[in-house]
Amino acid sequence: MKYLLEPEERKLLQELRDSKSATRDRTIIELVLNTGLRVQETRFLNVEDVWNGYEIRRHLVVRPETAKRCKAREVPLNHKIRSTLLDFIKWKRRKGETVLPDAPLFMSRKGNRVGQRTLQDMIENWLKRAGIEGYSFHSLRHTYSMKLRRRDIKLETIQKLLGHSTLQATGIYLEPSREELIEAAEAITR
Repeated sequence: MKYLLEPEERKLLQELRDSKSATRDRTIIELVLNTGLRVQETRFLNVEDVWNGYEIRRHLVVRPETAKRCKAREVPLNHKIRSTLLDFIKWKRRKGETVLPDAPLFMSRKGNRVGQRTLQDMIENWLKRAGIEGYSFHSLRHTYSMKLRRRDIKLETIQKLLGHSTLQATGIYLEPSREELIEAAEAITR
């Protein structure tokens, strides 16, 4: 399981902030880092899944037809990502993109719903630009999960947030990280 360490995540986000033309990409990456969405769940988001026409929702709706095993769920949106999404909705309006409820949240440059391969390539390209290689879209999901685990969030809560059907699937996040193994080895010298 590959995930970004905090310095890598900061480096990636800084690379995105430094680019004036990365509004959509930055929103997608920040959304996944703050919700742990899968690539298909991200791709098939509609405007109404995050925006009620007046404000950003407090929960993102993962519709059954877009979720793994057709399992719908609500994913809480923290204040940071709600602010990012609000800025993104304003950006879409300025750009002339529709914010009608059933419109795709993320559009391709050709005006269609963004494609799965496009999302995967986009993530890998930004990681590469930030000097971080060997990671994928799914690594951002793992990064979200590991951030929760490092904050001692209960495994059952992580399971619900990720949309896993069993605790066993979520159990991969219980494996000690490199840093924890090094810390444990160093602990005996104190």
